[in-house]
Amino acid sequence: MSNSPEIKTMPVTPNAENTFTIVRRPLKESERKTLERLMTMQKDVQRGRAKLAERRSRENVVHGRGGRDWVVRKTVTKLVHVEIGQTFTIHVSHNILPDLRSVEQYLEVA
Repeated sequence: MSNSPEIKTMPVTPNAENTFTIVRRPLKESERKTLERLMTMQKDVQRGRAKLAERRSRENVVHGRGGRDWVVRKTVTKLVHVEIGQTFTIHVSHNILPDLRSVEQYLEVA
């Protein structure tokens, strides 16, 4: 048995940037979440999430409740949506190969 980094149907180059396109909508919620997690690994999405987190921390609403400060935090803005035709480019390492294998039927390597 070879130690090939390829996924069953997708030729993936390990330790390199790979571009994926969503070709089918996932049936299970867990598969949708896995695709979202993979899509958030893009550098520009991570940068946007960090900026939004910093902004949310500055704009927290603090008011008194029960004699102490109560912080009302804003909800997280979702920057990625799993839709057919969405394309994302991520650095594929050995850590995320199991995730890619689990959702490979919904992805196509561009």
